[in-house]
Amino acid sequence: MPDARMDAAVEPNDARVPLHDAGPEAAVPVDARAPDAGLCTAIQEDLCVRDPRCAAEHAFAAESPLMGTVFAACVPRAEVCSDGGTALTCASSPAGRLFVFPTTCLPPGWSERPGEDCDPAGVPPHCEMLDVETCATSAWCSTIEGRIGDFNGDPVALDCLSRRENCGDEVTCAQDGRGGPVFWFPNTCIPENWVRVECMVVEE
Repeated sequence: MPDARMDAAVEPNDARVPLHDAGPEAAVPVDARAPDAGLCTAIQEDLCVRDPRCAAEHAFAAESPLMGTVFAACVPRAEVCSDGGTALTCASSPAGRLFVFPTTCLPPGWSERPGEDCDPAGVPPHCEMLDVETCATSAWCSTIEGRIGDFNGDPVALDCLSRRENCGDEVTCAQDGRGGPVFWFPNTCIPENWVRVECMVVEE
């Protein structure tokens, strides 16, 4: 999914280190960096991504999840953690704004909140746990749809995945690992436990 970065997570009253007037290729002046890695949380996104000691964290803004992930916080690179990126966690920023992180790891100072706080329907801990009917109604998840036959065949919802999943543009053919008909998919994302197979898709 395209990463629609914006300053939506920057609170107007936050104490931020001002950005220096430098081009995108310019090195970050020593005095423009966070005084130490522990103060990465006090700088804006542009400076954060240019300072090797810091890392930008992105999340879905609860009020506009379909816009993709936005900049949520800057953290010391040493504190970045990952649980595989398959979970979804509703969390509150220190300023009280709600975001959904595509992980169970939260920036320092953020608080986990019940999924219902970010969405009345709740935020599923893992999109893969949802049936396709529930998945289709979730703002955080998307169905994986495949077709049998030509490009005009009716799509069939087969599985569920997080909207943060980056699917390639290549048409992919796959079938259930236990056997069954071959489906073609408009991208590289296929259902869990399915296997890719060679096939020819006829475009009419």
